[in-house]
Amino acid sequence: MVTDSDGCIFKKDNRIVAIGAHENKMFSMLLRTRPLQQADQANVAIKNFTLLQWHEMLSHQNVQYVRSYLKHVWIPFTDTKNKFFCEACIYGNLT
Repeated sequence: MVTDSDGCIFKKDNRIVAIGAHENKMFSMLLRTRPLQQADQANVAIKNFTLLQWHEMLSHQNVQYVRSYLKHVWIPFTDTKNKFFCEACIYGNLT
């Protein structure tokens, strides 16, 4: 980063990546937008998690709640329809 009385310049590998202007004892970033045809694209990967994995990722919420929530927000999941065993929940209920 290089600063002077007018502002600052951020460089990475000798390329300017950001510019800031100094106004009223504050720096403000000078931004520009890229046209839509030059914008980056997002790549999305979809993995079908099991109900047990979602149960664990959602902080061990009630299984019926997890199942109904995932259906409500249209998130695909593998539901074995069998009761699964969550060791962490068993230990948590014992204490």
